[in-house]
Amino acid sequence: DYVADGAEDVDVADVFSPGWLAIFASSLIPRGLEADEPFLKGLAAAIKTALDEAAGLAVATPANRRLTLATLEAITKFAWQQARDEKRISSQDSNQPVPIDRLVQNQSSEVKAFVDGFTTTATIQAAGLAASSSDSTAIPPALGIALGAVSPILAFASVTNASRYKRRNEDFQAFYADHLLYRLKQGLFACMDVDDQTDVNPYLERVRKSRRDLEVSLTYDRTRLPTDFEKDLSYVVDDAAMTKRMKKKKSSSATTTTPAAADDDDSVVARAQSRLKELIADDFHALTYSKDVMVQLLRDLDELRAAESRASASHRGTLDGATSTKAATLFRAVCAWETRVQQTLERGEVRLGAFRSRSLANSHAVAITKYLEHGLLPRQLKQWLPEGKYFTLTFATKELIREIRELNAALKAQQQAAEPAGAAAGGAAASSSAAALTLDKELRDLEEFYAATLEVYKVSLIIVSGAVSGTAATVALVTALVEQFARSPLTQEILRGSQFALSVVGPIPAVLSLPFIAKQGHFIAQLAGHLKTKAADPTLEPAVKGVLGDCRKILRRNAAITGLRGATAGLAASALIATASGAGTAV
Repeated sequence: DYVADGAEDVDVADVFSPGWLAIFASSLIPRGLEADEPFLKGLAAAIKTALDEAAGLAVATPANRRLTLATLEAITKFAWQQARDEKRISSQDSNQPVPIDRLVQNQSSEVKAFVDGFTTTATIQAAGLAASSSDSTAIPPALGIALGAVSPILAFASVTNASRYKRRNEDFQAFYADHLLYRLKQGLFACMDVDDQTDVNPYLERVRKSRRDLEVSLTYDRTRLPTDFEKDLSYVVDDAAMTKRMKKKKSSSATTTTPAAADDDDSVVARAQSRLKELIADDFHALTYSKDVMVQLLRDLDELRAAESRASASHRGTLDGATSTKAATLFRAVCAWETRVQQTLERGEVRLGAFRSRSLANSHAVAITKYLEHGLLPRQLKQWLPEGKYFTLTFATKELIREIRELNAALKAQQQAAEPAGAAAGGAAASSSAAALTLDKELRDLEEFYAATLEVYKVSLIIVSGAVSGTAATVALVTALVEQFARSPLTQEILRGSQFALSVVGPIPAVLSLPFIAKQGHFIAQLAGHLKTKAADPTLEPAVKGVLGDCRKILRRNAAITGLRGATAGLAASALIATASGAGTAV
C-alpha cells in the first residue's frame, strides 16, 4: 500500500514485526552507535548514494526510494529505542528471560539449588541415623538403609551445584580482570595531574588491545585494514609517538608551539576516528563480528583523545596536588595488584559440566585457608605478613577499596568547593566531577570483585564439607549393608564409628547454608518494606495498588518458604549434633 498509494502518513515500523526490525538493526547499526550522528549521517549518505547509482534501473522508482529511506529511518529509531531499553542483540549476545526460580531472588539459581540440597541432605541423614539407632520394633532397619542410600546422592548433587556457583564467581573474577579493571586504571589516571602521569597510559593500552582484537577478527574474515588507516593507527599506538606526546604535555612550551599538520597528534587521532566510522558504514558493514570490535576501537580512540585533551599542559593545576599524588600512588598500587590478580585467576577446563580442573594454588584447600585467614587473622597481623599466595590478596583488595573510597570522597569535596568559585574554577569542577563519577562506577565493580572472591573462598568450604559428608554417608551405607548380612563386633564398631563421623560432618553444609538463607530473607524484608511504602501512597491509581498487592502476596509466600528452609536447616543440623553426642558416647 505504501508503494502503490505513495501514502506519506504510513508508518513503516507498523509494516515490519519487531523481530524483523531487530534483524535489520543488528546488521546495519552496531551496538554503541545508535545515537552517533556522524555514523548515522554517513549510513544515510551511503544508502542515498547507492540509490542514486541505481537510478537507471526499473525498480528505482520514487516510491521505492521513499520506502527505502523511510525503512532506514524506522530501523534507526528502533535501534535507538532498543539501546535505551538495553535490549539490543547482535551476533555475540542475546537477551534471555530471567529464570522462573529467581522471581523473588537476589542470588543465582545454583545457590538456591545447593542450599536446598544440603538442607534436605541433613534432614534425611538425621532421619536415617535416628531410624538406624532406634530400638523400636515398629521401625524396620531397612528404613534407615533406604534413607542412607538417598543421602550420598543428594550430597554429591549439591556439591555439583556448589561447584557451578564457584565457577560462576571465578568467571566473574576473570571477566573483571579482562574487561572492567582497565576502567579503574583509566579513572585513576584521569585524576592525576600531568606531572604525576607515568608512561603507562591505560587509555593507550586499551587502544592497543582493541587493535590486536581487530587484527585477529579481520584475519578470520580474510580481509585487512586500508593502508592509510593502518598508518595512522600505528602512529597513535607507537611507543615513540607516545613518549613524544608525554614530553609535549609536560613541556611548558606545548601550549604555544603549533606542530605541523602531519605531526599533530590530535589531528591524527581525529583522522583515524573519522576514517574508522567510514569503514564501519561503507567497507565492513557486512562483517558483524568485526564491526563490533571496530566500534570498541572507535570508543577507545574517543576516550584516548578526550584523556589527552584533559591532560594537556593548559589543564595543569586543575587538580589538587595531594589528590593527584594520592591518585598516582593508587594507580601504581592497582598495577601491582593486577599482577597478583592475574596469577590467582582460574581459567581451567570445565569437566562434566560443573567441575573445573585447577592448579594446586587454586585448590579448595588453599581457598579454605584464605577464607579462614580473612576471617580469623587480625588486621595488624595481615599488614606485616610477607607477600605470599595465601595471605595478602583479599586484604590488599579491601585496602584498595577503602583508599579509593577516600579518594572518591576527596574528589567530590573538591568539586563542591570549586562550584561557587565561578567560571575560574569551572575546569577543576568539571575534572573532579568526571573523575568522581568514573570512580563511583569502578568502585562498585571492585567491590563486586571482592565479594566474588570471598564467595569463591566460602563455597570451597561448603564443597569440601559436602563431599566429606557424602563420603561419610556412603561409608555408613556400605557398613550398614554389610552389618545386615554379616553381623560381627567389628562391623558394629565400624558402623558406629561411621555414623558418628556422619553426624559430626553432616551438619556443617547445612550450617554453612544458613547465611545464604538469611541473606535471602533480608532481601525479601527490604523489598516488602519498599512495596509497603509505595502502596501507602494515596495518589496511586487502584489498578497500580492492585498490582502492588499481588506482589506483596508473592513476597509473603516467599518469606514463608524462606523461613521454612531456614528452620529445616537449623533443626536438621541440631538433630545431627544431638546424634553426634550420643554416638560419641557409644563409640
